[in-house]
This record gives sequence, C-alpha cells and structure tokens, in this order.
Amino acid sequence: MSLFGEAQPPAPEPAPAGPPAKPIGDLALTVHEAAFDPAAGAVRVRAEVGVAFTDGTTAEGLQTGLSVNGTRLGTAATDDWGVAQYDLSVPRDSFRPGENRLGARVRGYAKEVSQTVSIARLELPTLEITDASGFWDGQSGTAELRLTAKAAFADGPAAGLKAGLLLNTSAAPDATFDQAGRLALRVALHTKNFCDTENTVTLRVPALGREARGKFHLGRPVPAGGAWSNSLGMKFIAPTSGGLRWSVWLTRVRDYEAFVSATGSTGDDSWGKPPFKQTGDHPVCNVSWQDGQAFCRWLTQRERELGVLAPGLAYRLPTDLEWSAAVGLGREPGNTPAERSGKIPGVYPWGTQWPPPQSAGNLCSRYSGTTPVGEFPANQFGLHDLAGNLWEWCEDGYDGGGGNRVIRGGAWVSDGADDLLSSCRYSLAPDGRYHNVGFRCVLVLGSARKAARTA
Repeated sequence: MSLFGEAQPPAPEPAPAGPPAKPIGDLALTVHEAAFDPAAGAVRVRAEVGVAFTDGTTAEGLQTGLSVNGTRLGTAATDDWGVAQYDLSVPRDSFRPGENRLGARVRGYAKEVSQTVSIARLELPTLEITDASGFWDGQSGTAELRLTAKAAFADGPAAGLKAGLLLNTSAAPDATFDQAGRLALRVALHTKNFCDTENTVTLRVPALGREARGKFHLGRPVPAGGAWSNSLGMKFIAPTSGGLRWSVWLTRVRDYEAFVSATGSTGDDSWGKPPFKQTGDHPVCNVSWQDGQAFCRWLTQRERELGVLAPGLAYRLPTDLEWSAAVGLGREPGNTPAERSGKIPGVYPWGTQWPPPQSAGNLCSRYSGTTPVGEFPANQFGLHDLAGNLWEWCEDGYDGGGGNRVIRGGAWVSDGADDLLSSCRYSLAPDGRYHNVGFRCVLVLGSARKAARTA
C-alpha cells in the first residue's frame, strides 16, 4: 500500500541468470553434521557443496542452494576453491523421524545431488519432577528440600546430565542425573528460602533445553490440636471427638496429580478427563474407592518418610458413622449403613429448609460440573461440601460386609429431597469410577484406625 492507501504493483521478479559460461562436470554434497540440538530445539546442519567445471577450472562465485525433503534451507556462494560452506540451525519440524533427503543444486543449472541423513533423538527430550516436598521441624533454622525427577531422550535416559535448581527465587545446589536418567535430591536450606504457604521448585537442564516446575507446601509435624496443613497443602481440623483430623474439603485435582506423578498409578486416566472443565482446586472425580485407598496409603508413607507423620498416624477414608457425626447427625437407628439410610427425615447438611438455599452448596445442577473446593460456606464444624459437589466414598461396606461401598453427601447433579438428606446413603462397586463421586481424607490415630476396621 502507498502512503495514501493505494495498492502498488508487485516488485518485478529478478531477471533469470544468463546461460552458464561453462558446463559443470562435478557436483558433490558432503554432510559433516546433521544432529538435533535439544538446547536450541533445532537441527544443526554443517555441509559443503563442491562444484567443478568440466575443463577443470575453479567454479568460483556460483550460488548454491540446500534443501531438506524439498524444503529450502538456505543459499551460499562457492569460494575460490569451488566450495560453498553451510552451517545452519534448522527448525526441528523440517525433519522427520527416520530418513531425510538433503539436496543441493547450483542456480542456473539443472544438475542436483542428494544424500540421505537420519537424525538421532529428533523427538524432544522429556523432563519431569515426579515429587517435590519439604519438611521443617518447627524449631531449627534449616528445612529439608526433597526432590525426585526423571529425564530422557527419545531413545533412552539422559544419563549424567547436570541440573540447576531454584527454590522460589533462591538458587540451590546443582544436581546430577544418574545412569538411569533419574535424580533424587535431599538438601538442607535456610528456612528463609521457603514460603509458609506454597513453594515452587524449578529444575533446569541446559543440555536438554528444558525446565520443569513442581509445587509443594512445607510439611510440619502434626500439632497436638488446632488446624494443620499437610505437605500437599490439604487443611485438616478436628471437628469431632475420636482422634480424627478431617480434611476441610474433598481431595483436589492437584492433590491427586501429585499421587499420580509420584507413583505412576492411575488405574486409568479418566480421573483427568471428566465431561466438564476442572482446575487444580476442583475436587477430583472419576476415582474409585480403591483409588482413594491407594491415595491414602501413598500419602501416609510419603509423610512418614518426610517426618510429617509419626508412626501412629495414618490417612484413610472416613467411616459411615464418622461421616454422620461430621454432618451433625446424632444416633441413627440401624446396624449397617443400609439399615441407617434415610432414617432421619427432613434433616439436611445445611439444616431443615427445602428447597435448599443458594448457600447450601453445589447441587441441583446449578452449575455444569464441579466447583472449586471451599467455595461454599462450611458447616458448623468447619467442613465444606458435605452437601453437593461430589458424592464421597466411605470406608464401610453398604451391607456391613466387604462388597459395595457407601457414598454420602450428594453431588452437583443431585436435586431430590431424599438424595440430599444427611442420612442418605447409596452403594457402589469399589472399583467403579464416576464423574459425580470423589473422596475426602481423614487423619487418624491408632485407636481410630482400629475402630474403622471394626466398624
């Protein structure tokens, strides 16, 4: 366009080169290097194109071109020896796994030469922090950072690579991956490098051109009383008697992601693919009773090793009667969850009002899926989402045995008065996964664990 907005004719094409003064007798392509550089994210190509006339004189000043798989890479002129030098950084997408055709030609001549090259490790390398955690005893001036990670090229582990470490904004000592491409680090750092809430650790591997980040909360020993947050940032309170600490909300997506990353145990991947959008602060769904059990075992072992949990403490799912106490029910008639189900009419987690008020929770399909935990007011004991969002797995068998398991509390789609009773129970197979069912953890002492086994 001109200054006044009028279209201008396209620039004329350069005039074609005149007929060659001499015919070419020899055209050669020599490839010195064609290798993927992970740090640059590109393929480095070093090559020479040699040209000679038929009469043996030097082919100086000819314009050559280099291509890969038919895509032009660049041009270079021959020097006084008749050689054109190439040293190119080529986007990775220009190449493909397996064989690639590297071609050379001279401008104005029909002759062309090619060579087949294969690029090793063309796929981008992987770098993953599989677990990050920290522990402070509450007294000393240092806290311990623990980190596990793995790194690999497309064709094998990234053995012996150096890695730089950043905790929040402070540099930590460098580390080295072992021959299996794994890293396990435990290092004591001054407490001023840690945050009271969420911490971010960044792992950088220059040879891979990659970095990975992990987040964790600084673990501390469980206090004798009061609120407490564990190493995943899950908040626990003691709303009832009986040696229990309750998570104030359902297990979140971010908590379950930490479990999957550390163990590789997913059962299947449906937990990360519900039919609605979720963030890390939403309650995890599509998890079975068995998945909840595995999560609790992993978290118990992790925090015992970290020093957060003493040997007498463990995580598990709440029992049916414990859940009833947490929702504010008194004594219920019946010896099993099945016998107790629905026996206290007109009482809901939010009170006796029906239909439920807007503040009651995520229920009656007011939303198109789950909502972040803690978005609705807590009950009188400080627990969120006992009504709606997701049904919650309990330890017990529905009929008092080891078959189907109990779920309580309703979900975001629940809208029936009977389904939302505080005393309502349903039963599901322990290996079933549903987009309206999740779980909540409790932290228990030895006596409470024994009570759960005999409930």
